[in-house]
Amino acid sequence: EVEGQGYFEILDHVYKTGEPFVGRDMKVVLHNGGTAPEERFLDFVLYPLRDNEGKISGILYHAVDLTEQRRAQQNLASSEERLRIMADAVPQIIWITTADGQVTFLNRQWFTFTGAQEKFYSVQELFRAAVHPEDLDATLSAFEEASTRGLSLSLEHRLKSSSGEYRWFLSRAEPSRSRTEGALSDWFGTSTDVHDSKLAREALR
Repeated sequence: EVEGQGYFEILDHVYKTGEPFVGRDMKVVLHNGGTAPEERFLDFVLYPLRDNEGKISGILYHAVDLTEQRRAQQNLASSEERLRIMADAVPQIIWITTADGQVTFLNRQWFTFTGAQEKFYSVQELFRAAVHPEDLDATLSAFEEASTRGLSLSLEHRLKSSSGEYRWFLSRAEPSRSRTEGALSDWFGTSTDVHDSKLAREALR
Protein backbone atom coordinates (compact mmCIF):
# COMPACT_ATOMS: atom_id res chain seq x y z
CA GLU A 1 0.00 0.00 0.00
CA VAL A 2 3.00 2.31 0.00
CA GLU A 3 3.55 1.81 -3.72
CA GLY A 4 3.98 5.11 -5.53
CA GLN A 5 5.06 6.99 -2.37
CA GLY A 6 8.79 6.76 -3.05
CA TYR A 7 9.69 4.09 -0.51
CA PHE A 8 10.43 1.32 -2.99
CA GLU A 9 12.81 3.66 -4.78
CA ILE A 10 14.62 4.38 -1.49
CA LEU A 11 14.94 0.65 -0.80
CA ASP A 12 16.30 0.04 -4.28
CA HIS A 13 18.85 2.82 -3.88
CA VAL A 14 20.13 1.45 -0.55
CA TYR A 15 20.29 -2.07 -1.97
CA LYS A 16 22.15 -1.04 -5.12
CA THR A 17 24.58 1.48 -3.61
CA GLY A 18 25.10 0.14 -0.09
CA GLU A 19 24.51 3.64 1.28
CA PRO A 20 22.44 3.79 4.49
CA PHE A 21 19.38 6.05 4.48
CA VAL A 22 18.03 8.08 7.39
CA GLY A 23 14.53 9.51 7.01
CA ARG A 24 13.21 12.23 9.31
CA ASP A 25 9.49 12.91 9.73
CA MET A 26 8.66 10.98 6.58
CA LYS A 27 4.98 10.83 5.63
CA VAL A 28 3.36 7.58 4.57
CA VAL A 29 -0.30 7.21 3.58
CA LEU A 30 -2.00 4.00 4.73
CA HIS A 31 -5.28 2.92 3.17
CA ASN A 32 -6.26 0.49 5.92
CA GLY A 33 -7.98 -2.05 3.75
CA GLY A 34 -10.04 0.38 1.72
CA THR A 35 -11.15 2.68 4.55
CA ALA A 36 -10.34 6.37 4.68
CA PRO A 37 -6.61 7.03 4.06
CA GLU A 38 -4.53 7.83 7.12
CA GLU A 39 -1.32 9.82 7.24
CA ARG A 40 1.45 8.54 9.51
CA PHE A 41 4.83 10.14 10.16
CA LEU A 42 7.98 8.12 10.74
CA ASP A 43 11.64 8.46 11.57
CA PHE A 44 13.38 5.47 10.03
CA VAL A 45 16.74 4.02 9.11
CA LEU A 46 17.56 1.67 6.24
CA TYR A 47 20.90 -0.06 6.70
CA PRO A 48 22.37 -2.54 4.21
CA LEU A 49 23.36 -5.99 5.52
CA ARG A 50 26.27 -7.81 3.89
CA ASP A 51 27.19 -11.47 3.72
CA ASN A 52 30.66 -12.96 4.27
CA GLU A 53 31.69 -11.95 0.77
CA GLY A 54 30.68 -8.33 1.31
CA LYS A 55 27.66 -8.53 -0.94
CA ILE A 56 24.40 -6.91 0.17
CA SER A 57 22.11 -9.67 1.35
CA GLY A 58 19.31 -7.59 2.88
CA ILE A 59 18.34 -4.36 4.54
CA LEU A 60 17.79 -3.64 8.21
CA TYR A 61 14.73 -1.41 8.59
CA HIS A 62 14.08 0.36 11.87
CA ALA A 63 11.23 2.85 12.25
CA VAL A 64 9.72 4.97 15.00
CA ASP A 65 6.13 6.17 14.55
CA LEU A 66 5.98 9.87 15.50
CA THR A 67 2.40 10.48 14.41
CA GLU A 68 0.87 10.98 17.86
CA GLN A 69 3.78 13.16 18.98
CA ARG A 70 3.45 15.25 15.83
CA ARG A 71 -0.31 15.64 16.33
CA ALA A 72 0.22 16.65 19.94
CA GLN A 73 2.70 19.32 18.82
CA GLN A 74 0.25 20.58 16.18
CA ASN A 75 -2.58 20.70 18.74
CA LEU A 76 -0.36 22.59 21.17
CA ALA A 77 0.65 25.09 18.49
CA SER A 78 -3.00 25.53 17.53
CA SER A 79 -4.02 26.10 21.16
CA GLU A 80 -1.23 28.64 21.64
CA GLU A 81 -2.33 30.48 18.51
CA ARG A 82 -5.95 30.62 19.71
CA LEU A 83 -4.82 31.94 23.11
CA ARG A 84 -2.66 34.57 21.40
CA ILE A 85 -5.60 35.73 19.27
CA MET A 86 -7.78 35.90 22.37
CA ALA A 87 -5.12 37.83 24.30
CA ASP A 88 -4.77 40.34 21.47
CA ALA A 89 -8.56 40.83 21.32
CA VAL A 90 -9.01 42.07 24.91
CA PRO A 91 -8.49 45.77 25.75
CA GLN A 92 -6.13 45.09 28.66
CA ILE A 93 -2.38 44.70 28.43
CA ILE A 94 -1.45 41.07 29.10
CA TRP A 95 2.02 39.94 30.06
CA ILE A 96 3.66 36.70 31.16
CA THR A 97 7.03 36.27 32.83
CA THR A 98 9.01 33.39 34.25
CA ALA A 99 9.46 33.06 38.00
CA ASP A 100 12.66 35.10 37.88
CA GLY A 101 11.02 37.87 35.83
CA GLN A 102 12.03 37.02 32.25
CA VAL A 103 9.29 38.27 29.90
CA THR A 104 7.89 35.49 27.70
CA PHE A 105 4.77 37.16 26.31
CA LEU A 106 3.34 40.63 25.69
CA ASN A 107 0.05 41.01 23.85
CA ARG A 108 -0.63 43.49 21.07
CA GLN A 109 -2.11 46.09 23.45
CA TRP A 110 1.29 46.63 25.08
CA PHE A 111 2.91 47.59 21.80
CA THR A 112 -0.11 49.63 20.70
CA PHE A 113 -0.17 51.69 23.90
CA THR A 114 3.57 52.14 24.48
CA GLY A 115 4.69 52.21 20.85
CA ALA A 116 7.53 49.88 21.80
CA GLN A 117 9.23 48.02 18.97
CA GLU A 118 11.28 45.59 21.02
CA LYS A 119 10.51 42.82 23.46
CA PHE A 120 12.15 43.28 26.83
CA TYR A 121 14.21 40.52 28.40
CA SER A 122 13.06 41.11 31.96
CA VAL A 123 10.08 42.64 33.72
CA GLN A 124 12.48 45.04 35.44
CA GLU A 125 13.58 46.41 32.04
CA LEU A 126 9.95 46.59 30.97
CA PHE A 127 8.98 48.59 34.06
CA ARG A 128 11.95 50.94 33.75
CA ALA A 129 11.01 51.72 30.15
CA ALA A 130 7.33 52.40 30.78
CA VAL A 131 6.59 53.20 34.44
CA HIS A 132 6.56 56.81 35.64
CA PRO A 133 9.83 57.61 37.49
CA GLU A 134 7.87 58.53 40.64
CA ASP A 135 6.17 55.10 40.63
CA LEU A 136 9.14 52.98 39.56
CA ASP A 137 10.66 52.13 42.96
CA ALA A 138 7.31 51.12 44.41
CA THR A 139 6.56 49.01 41.34
CA LEU A 140 9.88 47.17 41.45
CA SER A 141 9.62 46.63 45.21
CA ALA A 142 6.08 45.27 44.91
CA PHE A 143 7.10 42.80 42.20
CA GLU A 144 10.17 41.70 44.13
CA GLU A 145 8.15 41.13 47.31
CA ALA A 146 5.45 39.22 45.42
CA SER A 147 8.12 37.07 43.74
CA THR A 148 9.92 36.36 47.01
CA ARG A 149 6.76 35.42 48.88
CA GLY A 150 4.89 33.89 45.94
CA LEU A 151 1.88 36.15 46.47
CA SER A 152 -0.50 37.90 44.09
CA LEU A 153 0.53 41.34 42.87
CA SER A 154 -1.81 44.34 42.67
CA LEU A 155 -0.81 47.98 42.35
CA GLU A 156 -1.66 51.21 40.55
CA HIS A 157 1.05 53.04 38.65
CA ARG A 158 1.44 55.33 35.66
CA LEU A 159 2.55 53.95 32.29
CA LYS A 160 3.94 56.03 29.45
CA SER A 161 2.01 56.01 26.17
CA SER A 162 3.47 56.29 22.68
CA SER A 163 2.57 60.02 22.73
CA GLY A 164 4.52 60.60 25.94
CA GLU A 165 1.40 60.89 28.12
CA TYR A 166 1.33 59.02 31.43
CA ARG A 167 -1.89 57.20 32.29
CA TRP A 168 -2.84 55.34 35.45
CA PHE A 169 -3.06 51.55 35.18
CA LEU A 170 -4.09 48.86 37.61
CA SER A 171 -1.59 46.02 37.23
CA ARG A 172 -2.33 42.61 38.67
CA ALA A 173 -0.42 39.34 38.46
CA GLU A 174 -1.01 35.83 39.70
CA PRO A 175 1.75 33.27 40.29
CA SER A 176 1.58 29.87 38.60
CA ARG A 177 3.19 26.86 40.23
CA SER A 178 4.57 23.61 38.88
CA ARG A 179 2.05 20.78 39.34
CA THR A 180 4.76 18.30 40.27
CA GLU A 181 7.13 20.33 42.42
CA GLY A 182 4.89 23.17 43.54
CA ALA A 183 7.61 25.71 42.77
CA LEU A 184 6.76 29.09 41.29
CA SER A 185 7.09 28.83 37.51
CA ASP A 186 5.39 31.83 35.86
CA TRP A 187 3.60 35.11 36.43
CA PHE A 188 0.40 35.90 34.50
CA GLY A 189 -0.32 39.61 34.59
CA THR A 190 -2.73 42.22 33.26
CA SER A 191 -2.59 46.00 33.21
CA THR A 192 -5.90 47.84 32.90
CA ASP A 193 -6.28 51.53 32.10
CA VAL A 194 -8.03 53.16 35.10
CA HIS A 195 -6.89 56.71 34.38
CA ASP A 196 -10.29 58.33 33.84
CA SER A 197 -11.97 56.56 36.76
CA LYS A 198 -9.06 57.39 39.07
CA LEU A 199 -9.22 61.11 38.17
CA ALA A 200 -12.99 61.05 38.63
CA ARG A 201 -12.64 59.50 42.10
CA GLU A 202 -10.04 62.08 43.08
CA ALA A 203 -12.21 64.90 41.81
CA LEU A 204 -15.19 63.54 43.73
CA ARG A 205 -13.10 63.19 46.88
